[in-house]
Amino acid sequence: MKKIISLMLGAAVAVSVLIAGAGCAPQKSQAGVVTIGYYDGGYGTAWLDDVIDKYRAETGGEVVYDANSSVLATMESDLRDDNAYDIYISHGIPMERYAASGYLKNLDDLYTEEVSEGVTFEDRVIDSALEVSKYEGHYYKVPYTQGVGGIVYNKTMFEKNKWPVPDTYEGLVALCKTIRDAKIEVEDSYVAPFVWSGNGEEYMWDYLVNEWWAQMVGVDKIEKTVQYESMEVFDPNGNYKEFKQAYSLWYDLIAAEKGNSVSGVEGLTKTTSQAAFKNGLAAMIPNAHWIYNEMSSLDLGFEMGFMPTPAAPGTTGETKYNYLVGFGDSIVVSANTPNYEEVKSFLKFLARPESCASFTEKTNGTFLAFDYSSVTIDSSAVTPQAMTFIQSVKDKLETSVSFSTYSSAKISYMTNELMTFPGNQYFYTAAYTNSSSLINGNITPDSVFDYLYSYVQNNWNRWTIMAGLR
Repeated sequence: MKKIISLMLGAAVAVSVLIAGAGCAPQKSQAGVVTIGYYDGGYGTAWLDDVIDKYRAETGGEVVYDANSSVLATMESDLRDDNAYDIYISHGIPMERYAASGYLKNLDDLYTEEVSEGVTFEDRVIDSALEVSKYEGHYYKVPYTQGVGGIVYNKTMFEKNKWPVPDTYEGLVALCKTIRDAKIEVEDSYVAPFVWSGNGEEYMWDYLVNEWWAQMVGVDKIEKTVQYESMEVFDPNGNYKEFKQAYSLWYDLIAAEKGNSVSGVEGLTKTTSQAAFKNGLAAMIPNAHWIYNEMSSLDLGFEMGFMPTPAAPGTTGETKYNYLVGFGDSIVVSANTPNYEEVKSFLKFLARPESCASFTEKTNGTFLAFDYSSVTIDSSAVTPQAMTFIQSVKDKLETSVSFSTYSSAKISYMTNELMTFPGNQYFYTAAYTNSSSLINGNITPDSVFDYLYSYVQNNWNRWTIMAGLR
């Protein structure tokens, strides 16, 4: 615990230094100068500094940014009151709603312009991101990242103990038993199979569960489900039965087998769960592509990487799937920018392979939502440990069918309550502790999905009214 606390203090100091070094925010609108409001939520600013420096050196164009965590909070009022940055880069931007309100620039012309000879901006964007970047048939955003999530494992620990990386769910269950039975001592305890954040980051289990769901039903059914055409899509005995089955796999692995998690995991935050992983208290952690960058200031002393998601029972495992974590993250342009030509010039520069390489190197494993087939990551620009992690992200992106649960349905973006767990009501920690203020009795897959379906039925009329569908 002392080690965990010291790591938390170190992280706080690092954040203070970052904020102090950010300098004064730029004036939001400056003729001839591209201004960016950037949500700094884990990727840092080194990549942005590098791309801007190279853009300035090549073109003479000027770009400035304001990096802080409150950009999103004031974005809508700034756009409405014509007091906006030229570009916004953030998670959680309700692109469809802002486009419908006239706040965002139509980017159709950007997508047709060439980034290099014979290669348009549209060509550079990954195929799976094109349609979700449109509102009513027109482009209103540039997708930001193509995320990877799932099980991150301590590769050094696995190799030392000769543990196999499991191909199947049954193999994962067997691996967890092997780790428990090994009784490897660490900090007055034994190494557990998993550590995770039960206090604030439980949703990271979604990345694994969603991929099991995709293995069972394929991408087309998921894409149809998240259009939320009726409340029946959440019927746990009908359309939603496979998602319930995927959740049940997690339930049996984690909620029903407490020994597969570090003791007290329900109280761990993102920082303390990562600290426990760093200190070797667990062999695996559910997480996403940003974990190495978040932990890169620590002396890890081991290599980590993503394992391919083990095949769910009853599936062949022949097709690998990658859930695109953070696929709602966006780059959008203010409708009233006075610098649109300069904005397009910078965004086309960002789409170039060398900018993509810089982004991935500076963020230690995050990939922009552009085609990386012609991108070369410079291994000398990162540490060997970082390169191992980056390669695991790249391997998963290149060998998998990528998909998301992002919904462009009006009932979703107008209510912000329709997602795979409606109302953002996750049942990972609640199932692990077998306690919830929402469900009477035991928390089981049956009680969870019966509750969720009832919740949807009780709120459907309200949601359709909010979305203007009635």
